[in-house]
Amino acid sequence: MDSFFEKFQAKDAEQSFVVDTREEKIFIPYSRIYYFEARDKKLFVRTKTEEYAFYDTIEALLARLPEQFRRCHRSYIVNTDKISRILNSENYIELTKEIGVPLSRSCKAAFKGGTG
Repeated sequence: MDSFFEKFQAKDAEQSFVVDTREEKIFIPYSRIYYFEARDKKLFVRTKTEEYAFYDTIEALLARLPEQFRRCHRSYIVNTDKISRILNSENYIELTKEIGVPLSRSCKAAFKGGTG
């Protein structure tokens, strides 16, 4: 039974981001993640309705994320699959009507040609 659980967990971990807290491991599918944010000496992963905190550096996190995640600001990594529009004049990336992230001037060029 343990080997079944380990195989399931390993497969799930390949397609998910794992937040390891003291109480539990939370598997969040990459497709549900809108962005990561660095604030208050922690990183936060944001889904449509939830936010989870964990410890890491934004550089180390970016190195192990799939390619649809791009840095858009010194404190943000965005899931490009979730972008609905980019407002260059406002330095803002809209993900939904309620969710958006800043777009820094230094990262703008990476987003000029679209999201792919």
